[in-house]
Amino acid sequence: MLRQVADYLSTVSKRGKVFRYGSDQFAVELRHEKRGKNAEEELRRALENIKERFRHPWIYEEESVHLSATTVCVNYPGDGDSLENLVEVLDYSVMYAKRQGRGSVVFTENVDLHAMRKEKAIEKAVEEGRGIYSNIRKTILFLLSSNIGEVICMLLAAIAGLPSPLIAIHLLWVNLITDSLPAVALGADKKPDDIMSDQPRDPKESLFSHGGYLLTFGYGLLIGIATLIAFLIPAWQQYGFTFNFSNLSAYYSNEALKEEGQGMAFCVLSLSELFHMIGMTNTKKSFICVFKNKNPLLWISFFAGFALQFLVRLVPGINYVFKIASDANTWGGNVHGLDYLWVML
Repeated sequence: MLRQVADYLSTVSKRGKVFRYGSDQFAVELRHEKRGKNAEEELRRALENIKERFRHPWIYEEESVHLSATTVCVNYPGDGDSLENLVEVLDYSVMYAKRQGRGSVVFTENVDLHAMRKEKAIEKAVEEGRGIYSNIRKTILFLLSSNIGEVICMLLAAIAGLPSPLIAIHLLWVNLITDSLPAVALGADKKPDDIMSDQPRDPKESLFSHGGYLLTFGYGLLIGIATLIAFLIPAWQQYGFTFNFSNLSAYYSNEALKEEGQGMAFCVLSLSELFHMIGMTNTKKSFICVFKNKNPLLWISFFAGFALQFLVRLVPGINYVFKIASDANTWGGNVHGLDYLWVML
């Protein structure tokens, strides 16, 4: 369809050219050495021809399609002595013309460029402000939901009479590494392309409005339960079908088993928060859209967090410091082959 429009517009000017100016915008060049009756007559005739053509339907795939045309007339060098100035005037004039309604014809003499520049600057400031607010909000919700997940895990374990799934150095590591790096990445994230399509925000509304509470406590509950389940996996692996929830305290009287369970919980909590960061980049769309994200800090923090976590879990000496391997002299301690399958699931 746009090709048909471009082909028609190329017949409007005998000596000029037609350029694609935007998604559905075209620029038609009318060439004259100086402005005079001939130039004005050609412009008037071109405007009438365009208006007349758009009164009739266009044929696309054997169907009739009605289109409308909003026309802006810009003069060079009167409206701009350089391409940059001319494009700026054209942008403001197009914005003004669209507000006049379909089929309107606008000359730059009728456009208050100063007011349009001021309005554009205000719009840009609002867009930047929305982007900053969006990043602050999702960073806060990410940190709160992550920490709520830690609290839920510890609380449920205490209620069930289990040993602590995480020790102090695990929580310190999570808060310093797998919380801070993703939070920095989310804070530096680029604003969504459709951010200006959102309705204006009420200045009195809570940070948790529009699903903020559900995000915070929903993700927190999911992370907490997943971490607690990971803590129970080693006991289930060892005892198989004889595993009984009523004997959990007895199972974890075995220090080696408890240590392995804490290692599993530690890894699941850390990796869950890295994936949680990906989900928080845009809560309105599928996580697939994240792969189009051009924020390098997002991927640096994700893979750096992964690498550091595996370093802590597998390297002899370091894993001994974090008390997640019973044998510090063996690569990976007492890690079973299925452990990391469960972690990734």
